[in-house]
Amino acid sequence: MKHDWERHIPETMTQAESLLAEPIRRCNNCGAVQQLERTTAWGRTVLKHWLPLAGRCKPQKDRSQDPEQAIAR
Repeated sequence: MKHDWERHIPETMTQAESLLAEPIRRCNNCGAVQQLERTTAWGRTVLKHWLPLAGRCKPQKDRSQDPEQAIAR
C-alpha cells in the first residue's frame, strides 16, 4: 500500500519554531514519521531525502473491528 503523507508539526513546537525547523511528515495510514535531510556543498543544497526510510505502508488495525476486542467486551 502507498503511504498517505501529510505535514506533521509536533504539539510542543510553537508556530515560529515550526517555520525554522526541518520539515517533518507523517503517514495517515501507518503513523510512520520522516524528517527531510539536506546535504550541502559550497553553500548550496546538493541532495534532499527523507529519513528514516519507511518501507511499505502497513495500515494499523482498527480496534473496533478486531475480533479479540469484541470478545473481551
